[in-house]
Amino acid sequence: MNFEQKMKRLEDIAAQIRESRVDFPEQLALFKEGSHLASEVEKELAEAEQIIQEIKASEPEDPENPPL
Repeated sequence: MNFEQKMKRLEDIAAQIRESRVDFPEQLALFKEGSHLASEVEKELAEAEQIIQEIKASEPEDPENPPL
């Protein structure tokens, strides 16, 4: 499952739990799945942030275009 699919699934899980469309045991199962997906997404975002920081650090600074 790619990043976008994980985010979509998390949105679906949140909607199901929020709208109480499922019984309590199913809500617990969805929460467990959502927690796992959230951890994976968080890890992917941290890795992407690290890559961005490495790219930014390797670029020479341009005094006319300071970093954001």
